[in-house]
Amino acid sequence: MNLVALLAAAAAVYTQAPHKGWFIFAEPGSYEAGIDRDGASLRSLKPQQQKFALLTQFFSAERFRGRRVRYAAWIRSDALSHWAGLFARVDGEEMVALDMDQMESRPIRGTTPWTRHEIVIDVAPEATEIVLAVQLAGLREIAVRKASFEIVPPETPKTSPGIHPVPRPADWQPWPADRFIARLLCLFASCERSKAPVNLDFSELN
Repeated sequence: MNLVALLAAAAAVYTQAPHKGWFIFAEPGSYEAGIDRDGASLRSLKPQQQKFALLTQFFSAERFRGRRVRYAAWIRSDALSHWAGLFARVDGEEMVALDMDQMESRPIRGTTPWTRHEIVIDVAPEATEIVLAVQLAGLREIAVRKASFEIVPPETPKTSPGIHPVPRPADWQPWPADRFIARLLCLFASCERSKAPVNLDFSELN
C-alpha cells in the first residue's frame, strides 16, 4: 500500500476530537465527539446497530514498563442500544498486543448515572505503546470526565481477562494498521509522540 492509499485509509477512520490529544476512531458520519460539562461526549449519528467508535489516544510505554497501571474515568450513559466501556491496550514490537481490557465482561448498558469505572493491566518490560480509549458500540450517547492513569502496587487485582477482543465487522481495518496510520499522520503533522497520557481532564480544546 503506497503513502497516498495509507493517507486515504486514515481519513476514512480517524478524525481529531475537540479535545487536545484525543482522536475519534469510527466510520465517517457514524459518530461524533462533543464537549460535555467538565468532560467529553461520544454519540451515534446514524441508526447502524453494528458500528462502534472510540475516543482514543496513545503514548509511549517506556516510563511504565514492568509496572501495573490503572486507567479510570467517570462515565454516564444515555439509552445505549448495545454497550460502552473503557478500553486499554499494551502493545509490543510490531504492535503485538501484550495485555488488553475493554470491559466486555462488565459492560455499561442502557442509561446509567455518573459512575467510576477502571481498568488495571500490566505493562510488560518489552512494551512499546499504550492505547487508552472510551468506546461506544451501537446507538445513543456516553459522557466521560475525570479520567486518570497511574502506576499501582503489584498486588492490585488485575481486571484484564487477556486478549479477547469483541468481534468486529469483517470490513473494519485491523487495529495495528489503523494505529500505524494514525502515527504516520502525526509524523507528517510534526507532532511529538507523547511519553504519558495527556489532557485526561478534557480541559484543553483544539
